[in-house]
Amino acid sequence: MKKLSTFLLTIGLTLSIATQVAAADLFDSYRFGDSHSAFTEEKGYYDCSAQMGMMSRCLDDIPFTNESFSLALSFTDNGLKSVTLLNAYDDALFAKVMGALTQSFTLVALQGPVQLLDMVQLSNSLEDKDKILPIVNQFEDISLAQGKLSYILVERPANELLKMSNSAEAVSKSPNDTRLAELTIFADSEVGSYLYIQFSLPKLEMERKRNN
Repeated sequence: MKKLSTFLLTIGLTLSIATQVAAADLFDSYRFGDSHSAFTEEKGYYDCSAQMGMMSRCLDDIPFTNESFSLALSFTDNGLKSVTLLNAYDDALFAKVMGALTQSFTLVALQGPVQLLDMVQLSNSLEDKDKILPIVNQFEDISLAQGKLSYILVERPANELLKMSNSAEAVSKSPNDTRLAELTIFADSEVGSYLYIQFSLPKLEMERKRNN
């Protein structure tokens, strides 16, 4: 299974290029707050709330990185909250997706079932950057052995985010329309491994909750 440490060696630790999307865009033409009623069966969407654990509508065969994904739209108060792309895992797909994301997103943290590895905090605490990859590699090994590993990325340039003290501050001090992407690998010896990419706008979601 290809891990981020291997991928980073390939790209030479280049983690982001600054590219901002239009305000409130989640993915493609899907926008934060879009009404649940717009995604009808007539348009090919089907109810997948039970699988996603919240009000959701799904659509099959959505292209991303020239691959076909299943798409899940999840809603809060009938307004679109997040867009998730799902596919079976393989090393080539992981590399392709991570490569696409790091063109405009910066990695800020890795999340396992038990622990968080804060990449902003880690980068600021180590003068010798060569020590980062062994730490990341060990964290990946442990998390994958436990069955789940998430890479959390923010759509801001690295030189801005690394001025922050930690990943939470990197998110909280970003503009309200800043997207967060969470690339997650599930590793299961019985049912196989798969990955998903979830796009969200956490600050807009917090603002919506405060106003409701």
